[in-house]
Amino acid sequence: MDLTQTVERLVRELLRSIPTDVMPSPQVLYVLDDSQAADRYLDHFVVLKQAGIRYDLLVLDGENAGWLGKQCIESTGAGNCIAMDEQAPSPTELPQSYAAIIVPELDLDQASRILHGILGSVESELVQAGLILGKPVFTRIDGSGMTQANRRTLQVTGLPPAYERRYRATIQQLQELGMHIASFQELPYQVVTAVLPGQPEHSMSSPASTVFSARLLTASDAARILQSNRDRVVTVARGTLISPLARDVIRDQRAELRIVDEVTFDGAG
Repeated sequence: MDLTQTVERLVRELLRSIPTDVMPSPQVLYVLDDSQAADRYLDHFVVLKQAGIRYDLLVLDGENAGWLGKQCIESTGAGNCIAMDEQAPSPTELPQSYAAIIVPELDLDQASRILHGILGSVESELVQAGLILGKPVFTRIDGSGMTQANRRTLQVTGLPPAYERRYRATIQQLQELGMHIASFQELPYQVVTAVLPGQPEHSMSSPASTVFSARLLTASDAARILQSNRDRVVTVARGTLISPLARDVIRDQRAELRIVDEVTFDGAG
């Protein structure tokens, strides 16, 4: 048997050994208005990685894109990092490649564009395409309403009161359009919940079912468990993601958080 046949046989055996029922990891897209903004979301990326969710970054950095003389620059990093000018043409099919779109730095201008269906910017086109496709699209309820570049240029930290009220009202109206709204701390956990559906329902009717065995414990989960648990104990499987607000609920109700090894995730990737 010559070398070519040997290599071919080894490759065929290797391909046959690869499981065919392994589902690919879901992937989400973070859309940021400034290349420096990514550092603020490092904890988000850690939560996603722990849940088995991959992520790409789309950076709308007009200054860098203009300096490089291109509208779109693509490079590799922790995920796939794409630098694009804010007004560059956006491929409307981009949301098809992702399980969710996250736009945490949405400002008043872009929020108003999305609300009124006005295209012409990357964020408005991506969000509208994502909503039309039925993909989960997320933004923050506690954003400043201004881009980091504008805050840096104008040396302010937020909008004046009148604009601030308009911004909050616009964000609430975007929720009516189907966008998911969450605080900075809760945002990555809400993404995990939306991207990894089919988590098991939990019944508190018997001792064997008192261990919370889903991937993510949210504040509503903790409150529900404590409401039906006289022992004031929230028991979770080791490896469960616990949101900061869930920890707050447990602490505020003077309950105990107990972590056990006996439960494994059903169908965890």
